[in-house]
Amino acid sequence: RDFEVMVNTHPSEPMTVDGATGAVGVPVVELDLVNETGRSFYGPSPYDLVAAIPRSAVLASMTENLRVETADSSEHYSVLNASRSLAYMFTGKHISKLEGGRWVLARGSAPKVVEDAVQTQMGLAPERALTRAGGRYVSEIMRQLESEI
Repeated sequence: RDFEVMVNTHPSEPMTVDGATGAVGVPVVELDLVNETGRSFYGPSPYDLVAAIPRSAVLASMTENLRVETADSSEHYSVLNASRSLAYMFTGKHISKLEGGRWVLARGSAPKVVEDAVQTQMGLAPERALTRAGGRYVSEIMRQLESEI
């Protein structure tokens, strides 16, 4: 078994998956995030429980997540996930979707689709399905991630 249980409490997609079912692959990005920022309330620290994950494995998992999620996610979700993946590729740090969009915007050469995604995430613009421009942006980020694997 790769994990005991995976829990997502986000209101838009709550779920609990038993690791014994094999319904979800190894949550590589999530485990890396636990290793980077996890805190222990009781017992051993996360660093003692979760082994370091190679950067190439994290990038490969991010690429696969983008490939799968883009098929049925809204534009802002896909674009901001791609943005935070790009930020991880350059910085080695995990950040939120909104921080990822802002990171790309701060670099000065972001397409309008990133600005629109940030506005949507902040509740200032309506959600929309993935457009051609959004799909091109996500595909370009996936290409960059794959070149680093």
